[in-house]
Amino acid sequence: MRLVLSISLLALLVAPSASFLLGIDFGSQFFKAAVVAPGKPFEIVHNQHSKRKTPTAVSFNEQVRTFGDDAIVSATRGIPKSPMLFPLQLGRNFTGVSTEDLSFVPKMFYPYALGVNESGSLRFDMGEESYTVEEITGHILNFAKALAQLAAESSSVTETVLTVNSEATFVQRRALLAAAKIAGLPRTHLVHETSAAALQRALDLDLSGANGTKNESTVLFYNMGARHSEACVMHFRGATHMSKPTVSMNVLGCGTSEEVGGHLVDMKIAQTMLKAFQDKKPKLAEGVVKNIKALKKLEKEAMGLKHVLSANKEGLFRVESLFEDTDFSQPVKREDLEGWCSSVFDAVSTPITKALEAANITVADLDEVEMIGGGWRIPKIQALISEHLQANRPADLPALNLSQHINGDEAMATGAAFYGANSSVSFRTKRIFFTDASPHAYTLQLSVLNASQPHEEGWGKNVELFPAGSKLGSKKTVKLHVAFDVRASLFENGNPIIHWELSGLHEAASGKYVNLSTPLLSLKLELDSSGVVQVSSATAVFDEPVVVEEAAPKVDTNTTENDTKGSEEAGSENSTADSNAEKDAAEKEAESAESGEGGEAAEVSDAGEALADAAANTTDGKRTKTKIMKRKVSMEVAETFEGVMPRPLTVDELQQAIERLKVFDAADKEMQKNWRCKE
Repeated sequence: MRLVLSISLLALLVAPSASFLLGIDFGSQFFKAAVVAPGKPFEIVHNQHSKRKTPTAVSFNEQVRTFGDDAIVSATRGIPKSPMLFPLQLGRNFTGVSTEDLSFVPKMFYPYALGVNESGSLRFDMGEESYTVEEITGHILNFAKALAQLAAESSSVTETVLTVNSEATFVQRRALLAAAKIAGLPRTHLVHETSAAALQRALDLDLSGANGTKNESTVLFYNMGARHSEACVMHFRGATHMSKPTVSMNVLGCGTSEEVGGHLVDMKIAQTMLKAFQDKKPKLAEGVVKNIKALKKLEKEAMGLKHVLSANKEGLFRVESLFEDTDFSQPVKREDLEGWCSSVFDAVSTPITKALEAANITVADLDEVEMIGGGWRIPKIQALISEHLQANRPADLPALNLSQHINGDEAMATGAAFYGANSSVSFRTKRIFFTDASPHAYTLQLSVLNASQPHEEGWGKNVELFPAGSKLGSKKTVKLHVAFDVRASLFENGNPIIHWELSGLHEAASGKYVNLSTPLLSLKLELDSSGVVQVSSATAVFDEPVVVEEAAPKVDTNTTENDTKGSEEAGSENSTADSNAEKDAAEKEAESAESGEGGEAAEVSDAGEALADAAANTTDGKRTKTKIMKRKVSMEVAETFEGVMPRPLTVDELQQAIERLKVFDAADKEMQKNWRCKE
């Protein structure tokens, strides 16, 4: 009971102090968290069992929620109410998928009652209640926040960085950000998980070129997790910041595969041992597959055997009282495991091939290989990677050794925290120059929003925004001369993912500025640091001619003919210079107006008007001049998802999830209070 209740309100037991930054490596099977506060070192968060990694699991079986290891224990009493291993399902489209095909893990071991939400995302059904995968994720992130608050001895998280796999789509990234919002995590950013680990590695690199050392390096990072594996090619180069040596890191390309993972190996072992038990005890064969407690015992022992056979050539698979008070044991050799998992191991090189293709390099260009993640320690995995690299590397080059210079289990979490600190003015860290890229191609399709507004028949435009490989943080401005409202549809790799309805332009063009020429629509978009395309501004700019008076230049009539002639020549030169200066100023101000900078009306001179023309309009020492006022109208931008599945949670759905989490928190608080009174 102590473990069930003591975690519920970790944050409430902490006295408020300085704020901190939180980095979370949100893995499929485990999550790790790291905190950093001004003046304090990076610290890995320990959970309620003093462990540095926590199962990504939550259980609703008890009166209060249980998390992590406690949720794993609770799952034996009711797996349908204990979601786990689901993070990769965030943002995936399950529309039209039959109930039988919704399972993302072996249904025998994980008999979840799954459904599809109206948004098209996965839903966990638990009797009268049901939860979207975003909401479940929000509960676990909220728990991670509570653990971090206890570790940092602070109740204030100022910024959060979550890891995500490099091939996560626009919808998947937004789903994770929505879960962070449900959890109450502030200022959430995403960073690619392998990139985060590479950042951690960059801190220890010396690429200054001093004493004959090299000043650049190309490294392949191989990251094998529980449910997927990822390989990324990183290029490190020596740099300086404030006259001190540092490192510049550029992500060249990544590749992933969901056919390779440590938990997939566990499942192969557990399924094989289940069959062996059924063969030995045929009378118990039918009953054991229906007993979730027995199946979870098999899975737990499978994980242990995997670790044993990673260090030894032989091991013993043994479970006491597996089912009906019957013990089960069987000796297993390493080659047996390799045979059972051949289909998993066959895909080991897939992420490497994809990463090299994305980076447009070959194995010959690699200087090092860095192994990270929790699954790479399997000897067969290491052997297959080494064989693949050597087979594709010229014989005259030295062999690539598989290295581990960083903590492969924790580098993603500490790297995520460092990523946040590296770009924050609140922390003084070694500056690492870092650029990452998106593997997806984004295009924009422009069409008429309201067909009743005057427009050219069949009007439409396609714009290439960010091709695959574009750097995160890239920006693009789309400019159009239109007087009607516009619908901008964003496509990712040819698939529609979001629509932006830009309204207010037609109203301004047909109303307040009806007498002006067709306005310029300036639409600014950004591929932000989280890999999400955003509309940063949408502005219509109208050119309004305005006649103004100004002092006319004085003319000296007492000069000689030669002086007059000289003055005319000089005046002509000066007029040309003044005209050019005015033209340059006009162009700059026009550009400022189009970009949405400055005030509501930007003043631009008519650079085509010569001083001689102005003199003709001179009266009483003054002259009239036409200037162009840039009248800017901010467009209303509304997100819609017509024909897009899965769509993000609506505002109401998101708010409902937030309120429901608060209800759970309140119930946990009450139970915590009762428990403390009994103590």
